[in-house]
Amino acid sequence: HGDPIHSHNIYLTPDLLHQMWETYLVRPFQIYQCLGDAIFIPAGCAHQVSNITSCIKIASNFVSPEGLNTTWSLTSEFQDENFGSQWKEDVVQLCNTCWYA
Repeated sequence: HGDPIHSHNIYLTPDLLHQMWETYLVRPFQIYQCLGDAIFIPAGCAHQVSNITSCIKIASNFVSPEGLNTTWSLTSEFQDENFGSQWKEDVVQLCNTCWYA
């Protein structure tokens, strides 16, 4: 139920990743992060995380003037997806970020 990306209800198995390539020519990448590595995921880029060992996740949302339109679209999508659910937190706080920038 819900959006396949924003709802976090679908986990892409190796079979589904292969099907994405065969059907839509979407090529997934697997990245193995090691100690000391940092991963940058651009705005609008769908991704999933699978922890294979114990870990601590630290995430930061970065808003740049060049990506403001994309960030605004994603914020609207999050609001639409979470309307009526218990999770209503605006993680990016885009309006506040722009106001204080």
